[in-house]
Amino acid sequence: SAQSTTAVRQAAAADTGGSGDGPSEWTLPDSATVSSACATGAPELAVNGVPESAVEPQQRHQPEDSAASPHPNHREMLSYAELELNYNDERDAWSDAMRRVERLTQRDSFALTTDAARLPGNERRNRYADLVPYDWSRVRLAGSPGGSDYINASRLDLRRAGREYLITQGPLPHTSSHFWLMTWQAGSRGVLMLCRTLEADCLKKCARYYPTAQEPRLDFPDVHLTVELLSESPSGPADDPDADPWIERRLRLIHSGGDADDGTRTRDLIHLQFTAWPDFGQPPTGPAAFLNYLAAARAAGLFDDPSAPLIVHCSAGAGRAGCLVL
Repeated sequence: SAQSTTAVRQAAAADTGGSGDGPSEWTLPDSATVSSACATGAPELAVNGVPESAVEPQQRHQPEDSAASPHPNHREMLSYAELELNYNDERDAWSDAMRRVERLTQRDSFALTTDAARLPGNERRNRYADLVPYDWSRVRLAGSPGGSDYINASRLDLRRAGREYLITQGPLPHTSSHFWLMTWQAGSRGVLMLCRTLEADCLKKCARYYPTAQEPRLDFPDVHLTVELLSESPSGPADDPDADPWIERRLRLIHSGGDADDGTRTRDLIHLQFTAWPDFGQPPTGPAAFLNYLAAARAAGLFDDPSAPLIVHCSAGAGRAGCLVL
């Protein structure tokens, strides 16, 4: 898919950045609120009541100017996974992987079209104009509002691992209902979120599409779905500087039926948000916290059921999400 290809490209060359026009200003609609300042943590954006006309501008996914993450000047005791990551860095393995993917995507046998993403009615569903799914691997929605089956998401089938992912962009205010419709229709029981809603000088990276303690219930009547918060907890005490940087939310997805189904059905799922991986960067504390995050996802059983694809997203559905899938 275009997103999986871009994932490897950005995972391999995250420090090189993108190109094109920078993001333009976007004014928050009146119904959106920010509950905390950008400098003090990850603010939350309300999604209920955001008008369908409130659309973020088309922009290219590119890094902001920022100082490089500090690197320790001494070697620490590293796990096998950390040693492997360091080894790949030292021998430039990520660049080799990028070149292999580029060669594969140039084969004539691949139908590398993105026609659905470019349709006039679908373009506004893309967070970034230069990151869209290929037609052959894109997720198709049934009964989506507006009659379109399009969502900026790709289905990745990793047969050797016996695992399937739905890799997607961070939902926009007007595509949050599409995200939950995809989650319901795919039978998913887990969401791995690898970004904050706002990052880097208050740039919007994702709508707050999930319930929180401040707003424990979100209704999406256009797709007959409600999302309720069952519990929300950080990975450790809030005052512990060594606590791993993620938040676990247990959610209940309620489908109220529609014209063809008058029944009410529910499904519980786990939402794990990793909060310490900046876009076009790396976790400042090194890979240990992210590996612990993956271990927590495995312990929760999110990788166990091959019939329930795991949903993974960052802001673009490319770099950070692609690293996790790899």
